[in-house]
Amino acid sequence: MKLQPFVAVSLGVGVLMGALSSLPIVFCINGLLYAWVWLGVCLAVGLYRHWAMTLEVWQGLAIGFVASVVGAVTTFLLSSILGMAMYGRWSAVVGGPFTLLYVLPFPLVGSVAGLIAGVLLKR
Repeated sequence: MKLQPFVAVSLGVGVLMGALSSLPIVFCINGLLYAWVWLGVCLAVGLYRHWAMTLEVWQGLAIGFVASVVGAVTTFLLSSILGMAMYGRWSAVVGGPFTLLYVLPFPLVGSVAGLIAGVLLKR
């Protein structure tokens, strides 16, 4: 596994995934589907394949896991900041316990998405 593309796509797409997932309107829609996790991990695996010129299934799984963990942390932090800005306190919905429960499945969903993308994009 080439480390530089792995770190670049995992961190970059993970932060983008987390930022898009924490937007208030998108947050409500995304809560059921984890759409940004699926799309972000597929993008990350595709970018890694493009830059590294190779891809194995386990690499897709690893990229999906790391990108989704970064996305989960980013989502929680940005949602907490937005919740404080909107409500002046730690809200139960935006940035509170609900957000923590929302981001816990990110690594599982991201790993499954990375595994599927790894199988589909394998060289």
